[in-house]
Amino acid sequence: MSWEKTLDHYGALVEERLRDYFAEAVKKAEDYHPFIGKVYSALEQFVFRKGKRLASCSTLLTYQGYTNRTDDPILNVSAGIELYRHCILIHDDLVDRDDLRRGEETIHRMFSEEGNPRFGEGVAVFLGDIA
Repeated sequence: MSWEKTLDHYGALVEERLRDYFAEAVKKAEDYHPFIGKVYSALEQFVFRKGKRLASCSTLLTYQGYTNRTDDPILNVSAGIELYRHCILIHDDLVDRDDLRRGEETIHRMFSEEGNPRFGEGVAVFLGDIA
């Protein structure tokens, strides 16, 4: 199997676990407050922008190499690594004042309200600290 197909295969496993996580997390956030639900939905959208998922797939492949299995604990760890990595990217975009990440608005831009970038920056700090 080519490395691209390998990454696609294991990336799909990680994405499936992320979908499970977000299904529950977004629902809980919406139940807590509509705005918090919107913030978690934005994080979900941000995480599912196209990427190779190298860090999480490397972790998963290393584990599989040592144990010859893929199980729930490593899928949870791999999904956690992916969330952590994206939260770092949210902070990176804020520090660098980037407007776009993978062709779409950065989190701080998504939440900047009518000429008030501080609100979007605050949301980006909060959301980048979630992981």
